[in-house]
Amino acid sequence: MPKMKKSLIAAVTAISLTLVSAQSVNAESFSWYFKPAKDHAQPEVIPEAKSFADNYNTIYMGDPETKKVYLTFDAGYENGNVEKILDVLKEKNVKGAFFLLPNIIKNNTELVIRMKNEGHLICNHTKSHKDMSKITDYAEFESELKGVEDVLYEKTGFEADKFYRPPEGRFSEENLKFASDMGYHTVFWSLAYADWDNSKQMNEERALELVLARTHNGCVALFHPTSSTNANILGRYIDTLKEQGYEFGTLYDFVKDNKETQAHVYASNRDAGKYVALTFDDGPHPVYTEKILEILRNNNAKASFFVIGENAESYPSLVLAEYEDGHEIGNHTYSHPDMKKLSTESVIEEIEKTQDIIYDITGKKPEIFRSPCGVYSDELVEAIENVGCKPILWSWRQDTKDWTLPSVKSIVKTVTENIQDGDIILFHDYNKKGSPTPEALEIILPKLAEKGYSFITVSELLKIKRGSKNETAA
Repeated sequence: MPKMKKSLIAAVTAISLTLVSAQSVNAESFSWYFKPAKDHAQPEVIPEAKSFADNYNTIYMGDPETKKVYLTFDAGYENGNVEKILDVLKEKNVKGAFFLLPNIIKNNTELVIRMKNEGHLICNHTKSHKDMSKITDYAEFESELKGVEDVLYEKTGFEADKFYRPPEGRFSEENLKFASDMGYHTVFWSLAYADWDNSKQMNEERALELVLARTHNGCVALFHPTSSTNANILGRYIDTLKEQGYEFGTLYDFVKDNKETQAHVYASNRDAGKYVALTFDDGPHPVYTEKILEILRNNNAKASFFVIGENAESYPSLVLAEYEDGHEIGNHTYSHPDMKKLSTESVIEEIEKTQDIIYDITGKKPEIFRSPCGVYSDELVEAIENVGCKPILWSWRQDTKDWTLPSVKSIVKTVTENIQDGDIILFHDYNKKGSPTPEALEIILPKLAEKGYSFITVSELLKIKRGSKNETAA
């Protein structure tokens, strides 16, 4: 396999998890910093960590050719200024990312709900605001992020956006890998100033002059929304940057804006309009796949089935039925292994063996592949593309987790309340212990149709360009 190019900007295109490297991961502690540059040039960031920081889905600075700024806020409590910050953002029609601690979620729940309802991202600043670089145990690290996720869901019903900022910028390479393995982007910054101490607030005019001077193309700005100075200067900061030709984006925009420099794993197509892709993993199953096919027929819906090679060998007639009904057949490996534990040769064997099995049944090799558990790396993506497939994930908040046997109501809520144009929705059609999925589909498909959505295959979805018409589905 040819050597992969090193990525230039540390933003991935999807919810991708990184395969465990054969080399050891460094647990040395670092503190994130940048060296401000003159004339709005991009700053130098922590050179001692550059050798590895870009390998783990980190975000800190965007395209040097694009006049775009990404506002982020670290918030652990409310003192009246967070609400003022939200008022300014609403007035200026700018969206930001709020990295929250459990305290503000518990004690100012309505404020957090307002953040979400006004289009801001609710991100993770850990459960206890400790020095994360001292954590070398994955379970302990996971509990810090899960703690925020659980409180947020309990108090608001919202899922956290998968962006994480380590308190005080303390991190290790091992931390970055842990976060990546959890599906998170680690977010640092390329602009900040000493704004966190409420008893030592900088003069407003000096602060505004400083942050304007340090703003640059692709700027990821860190502010503390409890700062009275920030609450009073944010409006002028935004207005001045707009006058200078800057635009404001979200962290999701950052991922999309910088995707050209990364291996591409597809999780949605936001240019697709009112089309979504239903996907089903792990089948075929002798009972549930047939039920799902009947429901799809009754609702004039097409889908993509990511089949396991072993199951395809056991139930070839069902794979053929999927294909003959106009659905897309994708590759989900031969045996559903833990991809992190396989050699490159074994990965290729898993993929190619299933390609051949599906070809023998349908006369066509799959053009899409989904890795078990959504595990990807640059090397795996290259192997997938070398066999002629696109690597596929699923959209944010469209993992139904139906394999855990949740209630039908829960599955319906996950899909219908979070649906966005161009989503790729994850279901499973194989489960030995039963499946709520067919019953949930009976409810979901009409509900989405009422909202104007049509159901097409993943490959059809990815072909749609902004302003174009999908002739296959029309």
